[in-house]
Amino acid sequence: MKGAEAIWALAMPVALLVACAIFMRIRRRTADFAEVQAYKARLPAWVSWIERLTWYFASAALVVALSKVFGDLHAALKPGHKIEGADAVYAVVGVGLIALPAAMILANCVSWLVTPMRAANLAAMAGLHQSFGKSNRGLLLAGAVMLPIGLLDLAIAIVEPWAR
Repeated sequence: MKGAEAIWALAMPVALLVACAIFMRIRRRTADFAEVQAYKARLPAWVSWIERLTWYFASAALVVALSKVFGDLHAALKPGHKIEGADAVYAVVGVGLIALPAAMILANCVSWLVTPMRAANLAAMAGLHQSFGKSNRGLLLAGAVMLPIGLLDLAIAIVEPWAR
């Protein structure tokens, strides 16, 4: 990996980690964060585990599918070129940024559609300013931020500006 490629490969993940750290630092000081934590403390462990497993499996399935689509697109646009180095970093991060919020929304929908899980969630939300609609709006907002960044990362992986 050349110097310019190494800088490109490290700059984006570091910038994303710094942005996430700043966002979480600010978010932890809000009343909404405290309510979400209270809701999570009330939620039965079995519901939390099912939601988490649904999220993990949906994430894995979406990552595999999106990786295949990106690989096919990359092969069509750059025949004979391997995805390696900085373009692999951008591809992995881009696919992840697209897959994760979609998987979270899917897990939240499963939690709403399965009646015992919905009942447990509603009981945990009682007395708080939490709802499925509010959590879905938050997940959609996160997706609205992450999707363009993920698509930009995939575009950068194809363009490879460090190779110029």
